[in-house]
Amino acid sequence: INAAAVAGADAVKFQTFHPSDLAPNIEYDIPLFKLTSGPWKGWGLHRLYQEAWTPWEWHEELFQHAWEEELIPFSTPQSLDAVAFLESLGCPAYKIASPENGYHELIRACAATGKPVLISTGMAQYAQLMRSINVVRENTAPLALLHCISAYPAKIEDMNLKKLIQLRELCPVLG
Repeated sequence: INAAAVAGADAVKFQTFHPSDLAPNIEYDIPLFKLTSGPWKGWGLHRLYQEAWTPWEWHEELFQHAWEEELIPFSTPQSLDAVAFLESLGCPAYKIASPENGYHELIRACAATGKPVLISTGMAQYAQLMRSINVVRENTAPLALLHCISAYPAKIEDMNLKKLIQLRELCPVLG
C-alpha cells in the first residue's frame, strides 16, 4: 500500500478468497495441479494458495490503511461469501478474475451492489464475455473491461494488443 501511494497509484487491489475456494486440499500427482517450475516447483495449488492468501481478518486494516493513504481499496472476490464480507467493509468496486467469467452468480452478486465491476477478459471467449457483460448490465452496475494475458510473466508476442480494439468496440453495447 505504501509503495503504491509513493508511486502515485489511485487504487490498490486485493484478492479475497479462502484457499479451498480455489483448489481442494488434495495433492494430485498430475501437472494440472502441480507447479512445474519456479520457486514453488512441485507444490500443489492448495499449498501455494495457503501460503499466498491474505487472511480475511487482515482486510479491514488493509482497507483502512489504503483509505488513509488516499488510495481506493478494492478486491477480487472468489466466492459469494467473499462478496458479502467485502460489502461489510464498504468495498467500493469489484474485479472479476478472468477464469471466473463463467461464474455468473458471483458476477451478479458483485453487480447487484451497484458498484463498479471490472472484468478481466484474458481467459474468456467472446460469447462467454458477452454473457458476463449482460449479467452486469441487468444490474445496471458500472462496468470496465480489462484486457489481460493469463500468463505470468506475459511474453510480448502473446499480448495481442489488437484485442483492445475489439473490447473498445463493445462500448456501444455497454451503453
